[in-house]
Amino acid sequence: MDSGKTIGGALKEMRESLNIKPSELAEAADVTPSYIYQVEGDTQMPSSEYLDTLIKMYVSKSNETAGDRARRITELIEMTKSQYIEKNQSRIRRKAQRRYDVLYDLVSEN
Repeated sequence: MDSGKTIGGALKEMRESLNIKPSELAEAADVTPSYIYQVEGDTQMPSSEYLDTLIKMYVSKSNETAGDRARRITELIEMTKSQYIEKNQSRIRRKAQRRYDVLYDLVSEN
């Protein structure tokens, strides 16, 4: 996976390398095909359950060597983890800002 690849693109590439249709993956992962398209289109973060299903399918069905499979999965996990942290850092910053603004207001009232 190159550095410009998105999580959705990487997941789509994995699914396509297994010759699995979105509807087949959706059934196996107990999600809707629409969810698959949203994840692969990078409008939805993949759930850990969805990732678990796809990774297990990939490990059991891929023709790649064990080393190549491990590298691809590791890169996918790292990309997902980084995006999750980035997404939640901004949420945490906003929450902290609101919380501390209230405290500053208390100080300025006294």
